Amino acid sequence: MELRPILTTLRRHKTASALIVLEIALSCAIICNALFLISGRIDRLGRISGLAENELVRVQLTGIGKDDNDVALTTSDLAALRALPGVRDAIVTNQVPFVNSSWNSSVNMTKDQQQPTLSATTYMADEHFLDTFGLKLIAGRNFTSDELVDWATFNAPNSKVSLPSVIITKSMADWKIPGLALAIVRNDSVILAKGYGVRTLGKPDRVDERTLFAIGSSSKAFTSLAVAMLVDQGKVKWDDPATKYLPGFQLYDPYVTREITVRDLLSHRSGLARGDMLWYAQDLPRDSILALGCCE
Repeated sequence: MELRPILTTLRRHKTASALIVLEIALSCAIICNALFLISGRIDRLGRISGLAENELVRVQLTGIGKDDNDVALTTSDLAALRALPGVRDAIVTNQVPFVNSSWNSSVNMTKDQQQPTLSATTYMADEHFLDTFGLKLIAGRNFTSDELVDWATFNAPNSKVSLPSVIITKSMADWKIPGLALAIVRNDSVILAKGYGVRTLGKPDRVDERTLFAIGSSSKAFTSLAVAMLVDQGKVKWDDPATKYLPGFQLYDPYVTREITVRDLLSHRSGLARGDMLWYAQDLPRDSILALGCCE
């Protein structure tokens, strides 16, 4: 195929050429976005669930009407399943993982909490649950027979029956936080700024959009972004001395004080050791922290 006639035609018709390039660019953007979404889903599917996924067998029974002997039949069926060779255990539960629907419930850390701390998938089962799903208990204990609550009793109208114990995942235990604050900013508009939960477990003080949290190294990202915006506006230069914008900035070595640049500060190449404990859990005022940090 001759490319020269094609290129000659494209040179003569610049608008058509631009539209073709734009179409190719949009197609590439759509493909890249789709690949990103697919890779994210594949990554989630590849996460270790802790379940014996390749060993689980689901049996679902449906019927019409009500059988007054359903509890006895279920007990007999479970005993027959557990007696089969190769079957580790069997249970009746409200759901299994990786299906089209799930049972979810909010979780509160205190009894009078107004806003839930998190939402979690809920499995209703008995002491055979761990063995059936191939799960390993890493802390605490399994259910005991006296803690089991009959579903009909629990689900009865106006029932006030509470569950005496639960088993939670390690991820849920690690995320045991009393509250959080969430902000969503789009362009120059705040879409959402709201607090959830309480500030301290056991206390009623609510978290709102003005509650202070320790943000750690998140400040590095928005500090660098703010300086980059000033650079784009021509108000700051990366390789200018830091003292040009911070006249009071002074280190132990006069040479370093004079030569260190804005780029050096944001690249963590000042030569200073970490000073986290200088400010963490301290009541020192800002000026004192800066003075001690510069002289460290």
